[in-house]
Amino acid sequence: MVPVGQDEMDALPLNRLGEGERAVIAYAKSHREYLAGLDDLQARMLAEAVGLRVVGIIGVLFRAKREGLIPTVRSQLDALRLAGFRLTEDLYQGSLQLAGEETDRVADR
Repeated sequence: MVPVGQDEMDALPLNRLGEGERAVIAYAKSHREYLAGLDDLQARMLAEAVGLRVVGIIGVLFRAKREGLIPTVRSQLDALRLAGFRLTEDLYQGSLQLAGEETDRVADR
């Protein structure tokens, strides 16, 4: 965890985000060289509204595969699903397709 001052979080526009999401946005706002790592749609929208660059977990997985840090996106997506990460079937299959991995859909083959 990185330190974020309450003043930095209070300076954000009014929102209903949780403390963790607000802290990520506040930190990225004061450290513009970083991307804001967010998956929640409302958090992403706020971050983009204040001019931040945003990446979600799937984007991180694509980069990790491209850099040879992980062999497949599928194994990581499966682990995320098992851990309770909500991921629609369309997003799951589309992510596999974008990663150049075999999908489970007959129509995609």
